[in-house]
Amino acid sequence: MNLSSTNVTVVIEYRDSFTKAVTKNVIVVVLSISINYINAGLIHTFRKHQIFYMNPRYILFIHLVVNDMIQVTLTVMLFVISYTIYKLSVSVCGTLILIALFTTENTPLNLACMAVECYIAICVPLRHVQICTVRRTLMLIGLIWATSMVSVLPDLFITLATEPLDFFHSQVFCLRETAFRNPLIIKKRDITYIIYLVVVCLTFSFQEMNTSSTNVTVAVRYQDSFSKAVTKNVIVVVLGISISYINAGLIHTFCKHQIFYMNPRYILFIHLLVNDMIQVTLTIILFVISYTIYKVNVSVCCMFVLIVLFTTENTPLNLACMAVECYIAICVPLRHVQICTVRRTLMLIGLIWATSMVSVLPDLFITLATEPLDFFHSQVFCLRQTVFPNPLIIKKRDITYTIFKVNTRYILFIHLVVNDMIQLTISISLFIFTYTFNTIYVSVCCFLILPAILTTLNTPLNLAFMAAECYIAVCIPLRYNYICTVKRTYIVIGIIWATSSLSVLPDIFILLATEPLEFLNSRVYCYRDSVFRSTYSLKKRDASHIFFLVVVWLTLFYTYFRILFAAKAADADAKKARNTILLHGFQIFKMNPRFILFIHLVVNDMIQLTISISLFIFSYVFHTIYVSIDLQISIYYLRDLQDPQIVSMNSSSLNVSSALSYRDSWNTAVAKNVIVVALGFTINYINGTLIHTFRKHQIFYVNPRYILFIHLVFNDMIQLTTTLSLFVFSKDSTISDMNVSSVNGTFTVAGIQRDTFTTAVTKNLIVTALCISINYINGTLIHTFRKHQIFYSSPRYILFIHLVINDMMQLALSTLLHIISYALYIISVPFCLILLIITILTTLNTPLNLAGMAVECYIAICVPLRHGQICTIRKTYILIGLIWAASACSILPDLFILLATEPLQFFHSKVLCARDFVFRSNYSQKKREVSHIVCLALVWLTLFYTYFRILFAAKEATADFKKARNTILLHGFQLLLCMLIYVRPMFEQGLFYLLPEQHSTIRFTAYVIVQIMPRFVSPIVYGLRDQTFRRYVTRYLLCKLTFIRDTFTTAFVKNLIVVLVWLILSYINGTLVATFFRHQAFYEDPRYILFIHMVINDAIQLTVTITLFVLSYIFYKINVSFCCLFILVAVFTTRNTPVNLASMAIERYIAICEPLRHSQICTVRRTYMVIGLIWFICVAPDITDLFVTLATESLSFFHESVFCLRQNVFKDPILAQKRQAFDIIYFSCVFLTLIFTYLRIMFAARAVSTEKISAQRARNTILLHGVQLAMCLLSYISPSVELVLHLMFPGRMLEIRFANYLIVYILPRFLSPVIYGVRDKKFRKYFKMYLLSNRCRKKQQEVDPRDM
Repeated sequence: MNLSSTNVTVVIEYRDSFTKAVTKNVIVVVLSISINYINAGLIHTFRKHQIFYMNPRYILFIHLVVNDMIQVTLTVMLFVISYTIYKLSVSVCGTLILIALFTTENTPLNLACMAVECYIAICVPLRHVQICTVRRTLMLIGLIWATSMVSVLPDLFITLATEPLDFFHSQVFCLRETAFRNPLIIKKRDITYIIYLVVVCLTFSFQEMNTSSTNVTVAVRYQDSFSKAVTKNVIVVVLGISISYINAGLIHTFCKHQIFYMNPRYILFIHLLVNDMIQVTLTIILFVISYTIYKVNVSVCCMFVLIVLFTTENTPLNLACMAVECYIAICVPLRHVQICTVRRTLMLIGLIWATSMVSVLPDLFITLATEPLDFFHSQVFCLRQTVFPNPLIIKKRDITYTIFKVNTRYILFIHLVVNDMIQLTISISLFIFTYTFNTIYVSVCCFLILPAILTTLNTPLNLAFMAAECYIAVCIPLRYNYICTVKRTYIVIGIIWATSSLSVLPDIFILLATEPLEFLNSRVYCYRDSVFRSTYSLKKRDASHIFFLVVVWLTLFYTYFRILFAAKAADADAKKARNTILLHGFQIFKMNPRFILFIHLVVNDMIQLTISISLFIFSYVFHTIYVSIDLQISIYYLRDLQDPQIVSMNSSSLNVSSALSYRDSWNTAVAKNVIVVALGFTINYINGTLIHTFRKHQIFYVNPRYILFIHLVFNDMIQLTTTLSLFVFSKDSTISDMNVSSVNGTFTVAGIQRDTFTTAVTKNLIVTALCISINYINGTLIHTFRKHQIFYSSPRYILFIHLVINDMMQLALSTLLHIISYALYIISVPFCLILLIITILTTLNTPLNLAGMAVECYIAICVPLRHGQICTIRKTYILIGLIWAASACSILPDLFILLATEPLQFFHSKVLCARDFVFRSNYSQKKREVSHIVCLALVWLTLFYTYFRILFAAKEATADFKKARNTILLHGFQLLLCMLIYVRPMFEQGLFYLLPEQHSTIRFTAYVIVQIMPRFVSPIVYGLRDQTFRRYVTRYLLCKLTFIRDTFTTAFVKNLIVVLVWLILSYINGTLVATFFRHQAFYEDPRYILFIHMVINDAIQLTVTITLFVLSYIFYKINVSFCCLFILVAVFTTRNTPVNLASMAIERYIAICEPLRHSQICTVRRTYMVIGLIWFICVAPDITDLFVTLATESLSFFHESVFCLRQNVFKDPILAQKRQAFDIIYFSCVFLTLIFTYLRIMFAARAVSTEKISAQRARNTILLHGVQLAMCLLSYISPSVELVLHLMFPGRMLEIRFANYLIVYILPRFLSPVIYGVRDKKFRKYFKMYLLSNRCRKKQQEVDPRDM
């Protein structure tokens, strides 16, 4: 698509002659009139007949007709204007072009939707009426217009933001390039066109393929005429020759220049060209053959179709690889040469072909297994569907099938067959690779080992379940159909895989937790002991082997003897089942020696020789393969009388090792590979036959015995494939099964009683007040640092400001955790992990940062001449990075141990958010003690060394050295407080022993002293004692600025009031939200959904406005970009509240005045739609402020700092007028809504209720809504009220604004909890228990401030 689609005019250097111009315009206008006449006739026909109104196809078609009429009219109008007026105003031209672009982009989208409707009508006819409804069709038309607008409207916004206002009043030649001339728009247009092209083409291709698959004989029934056939063939052949000529030229260029041979990008590109040449050539040959010979031999057609499919699937894979190479070249340029080598590129090309073959070759195998030989000598019309007609292939191709249908016995059997095919394929591949690569990457080896061991463990479990199914069929025949259902069989299969996965996956977690990242990029001989080297994995493996051996053999013995006893009083079927169990036992015995052998090797590994083990394993592998094949055939092929075609192949568990001291010769290697490949094809042919037999006979679909057997076959296929792969890569050791038992340490915390409500509130107020005070001082220090360039170049101040920022983060998070421990008590584990890790990181950073500052002070005093060389800004930032890295190295292992030892369910649970309750492993406890001791020793040694060196230097120096010595002493005191974190657990345990009744007090005191008090010292050391810093910090701390500001006391009191109110409201709102989400009863009630939306909205609004309030006192001015974000969120949420209240009033009106229709009107889905409409109504008018500002203000304005008010950011006078107009509209609509609903409810309540109490309660609820709404509506008139009060009290502007802020923005948020949290009986029942922090739970254990 280009602009020519919307405007046929082309900008040329000269104008047409008058005659030519008239001719062109007449032709265009006549065509336009003719087309519109036909389209109008279609529209008239549609309107006159009701039958078309209910058909989605005709609705989409008529929308296409109307859209095309608009598009043709506008483009013809632009064409005529280009010859008559020539130039238009940019505003008019922009409007015409936008509409033309909308309609132009609508056309392909509409056609794609019509193709989808046609696909549904043909391929899913039974669901067509449900899917393609009139309502959804109209929604789809709206979506088409929305998509087109999303593609085009950014052009308008970019033009408004980048062009001056004079441009929109100028005259231009009306083209898209002249109206929207920014280069960014052109790039965006190209990207959107590519996306549209791909999406629409894929839609049409998918529809064509699916509709063609429903009728394979379309080409046979409807032949083209001779002329049309010749034309099509000529076009295709010419295109094919042209493309091949171009590709051949590119290939010739590549071959002639050696420079391209070493570049992976060009190698991949030339492979793509060769692949496409083959694909184009073959597809054209097939196309021409379909018109000339018409039918060809199946064998020849197979060959052509397979190569075409290979090359077709190669193309996207090749393009993906080229994209990856481009990404590496741009994003990882330093490693590009190492990663993208020629050898790896050739390997990648081989992998592309292997992937395509793996996708396509099963079609050939299934066809060989299911079709008679005569089929391959017959003649067919050469299509994929006619050559590979099996329904399983079609389903496999579309990835819409499931292997197992409704049979119970044969579901498991087919699963086993497919499993064996996968296992055999992977093992043959790895067997071949062993003679080429020898060693592979650890990550690839892990990927191969995991499925190998999974399937190895699946086999005995599957056989055990099959034995259990046989036992139920013989011993409990009357309940067999109830117990062995298809659903339960699938559950059993899932349990088998889950059991094997739980045994294997922990090895990966232990590997990630114990090995460095470099290990995953190294190359090893691929066997288990070289990858999973941890002793925990070895011990876990022993336990899992014993567990599997005991469980499987107990199951087998139990079922065998029960069947044996039942056989005495039964017929031959019971004897047959008994014998089947015996054969199963023998098969398990042939597999279980790998467990016994493993234990034997552990006991005697000092005696046995490596070479004898290797030879034994090698011979054991092939012996087990053949015995397993013969055994399963004898069980199910010779013994099953229902269908003699069933032949099963159970790939037994293999323990493979290739610990040979030398490599095979080339002849030996080829011979072995030929043998393995032949075996693989043979077994896959047999398995394909089994799958075909299973699918062709419904009798097997409901029998659990065959379902379990199919699962066994499928499992063994995976196991055999993977173990043979590992045999190929292994060299030095035997591959054994992987099982992991997670190591999970436990940590018991003594339970104590919770604090009383008064004590809890007091403690939280103390902690919050300290946090606010310290962070206020720290915020002033950061502001001082940012305002003065002199501090930017001093490493001392950089380290100091990093310490301040780190302490602010630590204090805020630790306080938050302290409050959460009293308010919510337990929270989700992932959220707790995030808070804990960041808190612990910042806590550990503080002593390390102080040690770094002490070292800097020592260098400045003791090595002054080299201070400038050693303490540079770059090295300072490197030191800060090392501090974070050292802290991360201390805490991240806890996370890895947690992932390795805890089950997945733990991460979905809720816990008391303390370190000991989350990181419960004994290893984490021991690691923490060791790291604390190491940090304590290193940091104290650093401090003592620097202190004594400075102390000795001070004896021979001036007072400056004394000051430095005192600074070090203060550092030591601060460091002493910070390092109490390392010894805090020991001191707490001692105090618990001495004062057993004061657990809560001891923990709170320790929290204040260890976590909060050290943060007081930083401002004292640098904010008061350092002369340079003190000179600047006092003016900001005490607010001594040139403009009129509140005094420090007034400012502090105001901020404290606001923050305390915010904390109380946030606590109440958090309790309301927690109450809502913990009780399903509220999820289906529109009233509570709207209420909780209002609570969340108010919480956001309150947080943002209070943040702006506090920032206005700390920084006074902030960046315009950040201010824009804060103001827009505040305005959106402020406007949401009254509209949400009006919606709640309407819901109450419907519930009381229309009670019979309330459930139909007020549904949950419509409630969410109303919430979306609320946000749209509130966002749409005010977001225009941002667009106008972007269009009118320069870019430099957004880098300035301003006092963050709406009128300071959005300064255009038009915006103020627009704001007043919308305020009036909002005020009128919401106020009228409230009055109407209030009066209607009051009258209805009086008429319906027999008691005055009910009527009075409904009236009071609406009155409270009215009060809250009236206070919210004050935001619409607050500017006018402020202006009047300022005229009356000219010296009280600050007090007026503060009072206005409290009344307009904060007080309305108090009423929400009153209306629903106190007055609503249903909500109040659950609300109390969470509001009072569960203080009724006297026996509940307590965890106070966490151990950071």
